[in-house]
Amino acid sequence: MTKNEQGSTLLIVLLASTLIVTFGLVLLGNTISTAKQTTKTEETIRATHLAEMGVVHLKKVLETSSGMDKKNLEAELKALATNITSPPFQTSDMYYNVTFKDTKDNKNTSTAIFEISGVDAKETKTLTSSFTLTHSSSYSSVEDIESNLTFKKPEPLYIEQNALTISTNETIQKDTQFNENVTLIKGGELTTSTAIFKKPFNMSADHETKKEGKLTINGNAQFQRFHGSAPSIVTINRDAFFHDRFMLTGTNSSLYIKGNSKFHNGFELTNNSDATIDGSMFFDGSGQNLNLESGSLLTVKGDFFIRVPSFDKWFLDLRGTIVVEGNLYIATKDKVSNKDIIRVNPTSISQTPVTDNVPSIIESNAKTIYVKKRAINSNWSVSLDTVEY
Repeated sequence: MTKNEQGSTLLIVLLASTLIVTFGLVLLGNTISTAKQTTKTEETIRATHLAEMGVVHLKKVLETSSGMDKKNLEAELKALATNITSPPFQTSDMYYNVTFKDTKDNKNTSTAIFEISGVDAKETKTLTSSFTLTHSSSYSSVEDIESNLTFKKPEPLYIEQNALTISTNETIQKDTQFNENVTLIKGGELTTSTAIFKKPFNMSADHETKKEGKLTINGNAQFQRFHGSAPSIVTINRDAFFHDRFMLTGTNSSLYIKGNSKFHNGFELTNNSDATIDGSMFFDGSGQNLNLESGSLLTVKGDFFIRVPSFDKWFLDLRGTIVVEGNLYIATKDKVSNKDIIRVNPTSISQTPVTDNVPSIIESNAKTIYVKKRAINSNWSVSLDTVEY
């Protein structure tokens, strides 16, 4: 091989080596860049998912936040956002946080705007979410709830009764309208189907035999004023309306209503009496108040709707115990905040009518209400309008 040929071969080898090294470095750079980009993309995706989780969490918090004052809504939403805590994830550098941005108030709705940032390592993804809060005054919200309760009207009436005094056992099989006063004396018992009482119904005390009177209505019942001054057992197997004051003041008396009930202008339990409502109960205390003496017990297995002129006045005559197995709705002309509705989680409750699943208590001095679900003094519905990525 000549020297020229050897030189050419060496040159070719050097050129080939240079090209291989150059392309190798380029490919290596691209590979490293792609790997970094892939890692960054994965972090961005995870950050986006974290932010989306924050949006879902925020919606749930808004849905369960009752009693927000519309006048101070902006301050309350700021506090709500500040107090939202991201649940723990795999590492300490994976989380989301919520920031309140703005609110726009309309007549019956408010628009709340939040920024939710998801953070994964060095990547952050921020979403802007808009929620519509639909609310109404506590009065109108309870009015709506009341109108949705199922109170079936009495069936066509077949007979009418005038003034009636009963001292023995009497059964009326047909639906009846009582046009005058009805009084049970000396432990008298009355059993009837659907009944309308146009005038006061009284269960008078029997000081001689001390026998308890009994009233059993197997259909719906409508009363004007009801007063059980004697030991009384009252059973209504469907719905019950009390258009005027209800008083059960005989010792160890009891009221049982299988369906829903409405009480207007006063509800009174004294002398260790008790009342049990299997359905929901609506109480309008615009005239007379809710009065429970110490030792008396009211149990509402459905929801309990209360409309009173003043929140403080409602507690004024409440010395007994109320157990609400559903939600408690309070409508008042006062501006009631969550601070007025005391809700705690007791570790143990002495002398509690219910022994388990009692998450909240409302108490004022010796007056106690056990609420198994929630105490609500404002009606809110929350919808997620937009999420901007």
